[in-house]
Amino acid sequence: MNTFGHFKDEKEFVFTSPKTPRPMLNYLWNSRILSGVNQTGGGNGSYGGRTITYVDPDDKGRCSVIRDGNRYFYIRDMDSGKTFNPGWYPVKTDVDNYRCTHGLGYSIVESSCDGLFARLRGFVDHTHPCEIWTLTLENTTDKTKNIRTFSFADFQLEG
Repeated sequence: MNTFGHFKDEKEFVFTSPKTPRPMLNYLWNSRILSGVNQTGGGNGSYGGRTITYVDPDDKGRCSVIRDGNRYFYIRDMDSGKTFNPGWYPVKTDVDNYRCTHGLGYSIVESSCDGLFARLRGFVDHTHPCEIWTLTLENTTDKTKNIRTFSFADFQLEG
């Protein structure tokens, strides 16, 4: 049995840990855009053959943009002061549970942290050159939560 995940219905691969030895990519695309999404929700993209997300010039060809990524969503519980990312990286906050599903044309990253469930879904539109990400939060406790969210993307057009 794979310690990082399993196939589901022969159409999806479900990761049960973000801590894989190598990036596990799902490629999402249409005729104008290509996006690589790894098991933590990070990755990179290109438009018309040009990279549109940051590539570290000191990386010496190791492609850290795919390993670590350059776009993330952060969730901060203002009462506890804890910040987490649904995909674990780059904050690396321990979460209560984690799951990433790579399917045909989409990736979904889900995790829970201190009674807050987060679901991040990404896909590429069929016709327009864009990635679409939705973040859904659910408070699974009886207490009111004061939450702030913000996203980060590091862009650079090359080529």
